[in-house]
Amino acid sequence: MSNIKCKNCGANVPTENINIQKALAKCSSCDCVFNFDNQVKVTRPSVAMPEKFEVLQLRSSLDISYKWYSPMYIFLAFFALFWNGFMAVWYYIALTEGVWMMAIFGVFHLAVGVGLIYTVLAGFFNSTHINATQTRLKFLHEPLWWRGNREIEVSEIDQIFCKLQVNRGKNGSTSLAYHLCMIDVTGKHTKLLTNLETPEQALFLEQELEKFLGIEDRRVAGELEV
Repeated sequence: MSNIKCKNCGANVPTENINIQKALAKCSSCDCVFNFDNQVKVTRPSVAMPEKFEVLQLRSSLDISYKWYSPMYIFLAFFALFWNGFMAVWYYIALTEGVWMMAIFGVFHLAVGVGLIYTVLAGFFNSTHINATQTRLKFLHEPLWWRGNREIEVSEIDQIFCKLQVNRGKNGSTSLAYHLCMIDVTGKHTKLLTNLETPEQALFLEQELEKFLGIEDRRVAGELEV
């Protein structure tokens, strides 16, 4: 007999009525089908601190920071240089020849070039800082502004978990992204940090934040496994 109890009638659910992958169970007493995420305690192996991470833990606060820089930004810098060099030639011809439609058509591509430059600068200089106290959890990306800065009341957090996102390109290429997410007390899922480089980074953050905030780790359907 399993330790999963029916949310409707409280009866124990037999093992054959449990789907571990989907975290669903069916009660043989009342036929209720329910999600049992909040009934499963998880014991995970410890995750070591990843490279580029710095951790400072005091009695009343936890600070974790990591730099964004990776060799990928070198490649992106050359691509941005090529793209914006092409756009410089494009606009030189358009403006000196008075081809205004050509200039208007290039506005979108110019905006992409500016975005590439900003992304490269952020990649070289930015860091993410996470500060946790017993009442607040803050995420800050600096020195250049980046979306995702946020402040959350700890009392709103029910669970923290990691998720893997598989991105498939039109040419058949595949890329992986790792997200740190939370479930609030209303059951809403929210991404706290996106596009972490490795699963170890995401899992380490989950581990340290849950430990400091005293959040009991429970299995979440579809979460990243260790």
